[in-house]
Parts: sequence; structure tokens; C-alpha cells
Amino acid sequence: MQSFDKTFEINFSSLKTGIHEFKFVLDDTFFDQLELDREFKDSEIEFDVRLDKSENMLTFDFTLNGEALMPCGRCTDDMAFEFDGEYRQIMKFGEESLREDELWVLSPAEYKVNLGSLLYEFSMLSIPTNVFHENEEDCNQEYLSSISDYLLTEVPEEDENNEENDEEIDPRWSQLKNLKNKNN
Repeated sequence: MQSFDKTFEINFSSLKTGIHEFKFVLDDTFFDQLELDREFKDSEIEFDVRLDKSENMLTFDFTLNGEALMPCGRCTDDMAFEFDGEYRQIMKFGEESLREDELWVLSPAEYKVNLGSLLYEFSMLSIPTNVFHENEEDCNQEYLSSISDYLLTEVPEEDENNEENDEEIDPRWSQLKNLKNKNN
């Protein structure tokens, strides 16, 4: 598991029961240390973290907002993209440490938690699979016109009259079609 900077650690053992608030800011330096390929750059993502500490568990509510440059899925020019999201992580106290997606169990020996992996995960979850300029007019028109010959702009119509296609089938293959019809 990736080791994250101590900047993202919270010493929960020294906190009183109740609500506590923290703020973290992620930028390209954070993502560069992970040495992973990513499509965005010039990032700045602010996390507001609300910790509700009780006797038997910690409930973290993450709210993130930020911006980065990402390539447009249509024209590949860089465009500003807004990060936005809300996430929750529950950590219970138990006998042995356990880390699963939605529930972490903290052993009695643990007194602090590093949120770096969660901040990374929630940042990545906030990126849609495709990012486009809101208006196609904002895209690089020169690029779009250069690839227009290669784009499928109309959906080909399916031939509803399959009988015509049957006539074109090689007679050696027609026996296979009879097997298909026999199984139905």
C-alpha cells in the first residue's frame, strides 16, 4: 500500500468525542508522488473533512471541490474540469485491523489514521469517464474538421428484409442456417 505524507494524518486518540473539522488541499505534487499515469494536470482540490468521533467509531464525511486541466474527449484540447463530490468513510474500533471499501476496523494499538489513500480515491471517483467542452463550438474546430472523414455520423440502417440476404448466402453455408433454425 502506498505510503502517504504525514500531512494527511489525524491523531484521533487525542481528540475529544464530538465533531472535528479538517481541511486538506491536493495539488500536482500529491499526485506526482504516486507515480501513476493521470490525464489531468494543474490540479487543486480542496477537501473539507468532518470527523464525528464517538466511543466506538469514527465517521468521516468528505466534501471536495477543485479544478484541473484535462483533455477534452472530443477535440483533445485542455479544458478546465471541476471536481465535486461528497463521500463517507466509517472506521470502527475492534480487535484487529481490517480495511475494506466502506468499513475500516482500527485495532486498539492504532491512535492515528492517514487519510491520503482516501483523498486520492475520492479524487479519482469524482472524475467522469468522459470530459467534454460544454459547447462543441468551444472545441478545436481545426482538429474536428480534420477527423470528420473518419467519424461515423450516421447509424447505418439495418436491412429489414432478411430474405434478400438469404439469396446471397453461399449454398454450402445454408445448411448451417438450417441447423440454427432446427435448434430454435
